[in-house]
Amino acid sequence: MKSTERKALQEQFNQYGDLRKRQDAIFQRLQGLNRTEGTGKAWCSALENALDLLKCGKDYMSLYTQYAEIEGMMHTHMEYGQVLAKLGLWK
Repeated sequence: MKSTERKALQEQFNQYGDLRKRQDAIFQRLQGLNRTEGTGKAWCSALENALDLLKCGKDYMSLYTQYAEIEGMMHTHMEYGQVLAKLGLWK
């Protein structure tokens, strides 16, 4: 593998941290919204916070959808990373 190809792959995997930060921000926002606009509780589950808000007439499911999409992207990053690790890319 050429060094430019390796660098491009590494840069792609470095995005994992950015995805995690975005997901954490969405989670904390859902918790805060549920605390102030929902049931007053802050669940440890993004889905539970979003569902509580929905029960209170506040539709923030689009935020939860973003959270779930990021989760899928992170999962894909991890799967590809494991394959590349087995091939010795990170050595």
